[in-house]
Amino acid sequence: MPFERIYDQALALHREGRLAEADALYAQALALNPDLVEAHNNRGAIRQMAGDWDGALACYDGALRLRPDYVEALANRGNCLIQLRRWHDALAAFDRTLQLSPGRVSALNGRAGTLSKLKRFPEALAAYGQLHATDRQNPYALGGAAVAAMQMCDWDTVEKLRPAVEAGVARGTAIVPPFL
Repeated sequence: MPFERIYDQALALHREGRLAEADALYAQALALNPDLVEAHNNRGAIRQMAGDWDGALACYDGALRLRPDYVEALANRGNCLIQLRRWHDALAAFDRTLQLSPGRVSALNGRAGTLSKLKRFPEALAAYGQLHATDRQNPYALGGAAVAAMQMCDWDTVEKLRPAVEAGVARGTAIVPPFL
């Protein structure tokens, strides 16, 4: 069977949530064509869902060796590095993702949260502002900005954020603080 057909079957199983079966077919497709970048990335996503952070990272790195500008793998790599508490590496992955795909919400979100973890609160506040400007419904943007402002004891900014936070709550928009 050609690798394209195997990959398509793996992708269908992946979308159905049949992850073990999808992973096995991605492996078969990669055995036939090791340059199948998307299969490396998708295997990484399956491993990440299973909590196998090192395995996921190896898959993302495999995809990026083949295509260094593959935005999906870069963003996924950043999220995986967060789980491994490798904050500086995660930040570098998000920064590279945003160089290639400005405004990518997942990378903006990951970057802002990572800056908070690094206690770089002024940068985190700016990053959460950029996230909010890009995605007004993002549940982390306002909460993250408020937490960053509080960490800096910037009570003027906290007060400026209050109406937006209250309006979001009144609309039923979730306001979620970042991972700290």
